[in-house]
Amino acid sequence: MGREHPHPRFVIIVIAGGSIRGAFVAAILVGMIDTLGRAFLPDLLAADSEFGRGVDAAPALSSMLIYLLMAIVLVPGQRGCSANRR
Repeated sequence: MGREHPHPRFVIIVIAGGSIRGAFVAAILVGMIDTLGRAFLPDLLAADSEFGRGVDAAPALSSMLIYLLMAIVLVPGQRGCSANRR
């Protein structure tokens, strides 16, 4: 098991953009991406690596996916999930 970091909370707050609904959606997305990454990346990376070193990198890559999600959400609107759609 990996160590807990405060970073997912920061990502949730940034993605939420100041709304309660955005915080709920962001928490669900971050939790799902982190959990699915930690569940499936070790198997995918072990199959790709002949020495099995990819399994050690899976938790770090899973955490990187959260920041990638944050970048994807912030680039178009720059206000997170609470951006006003006009």
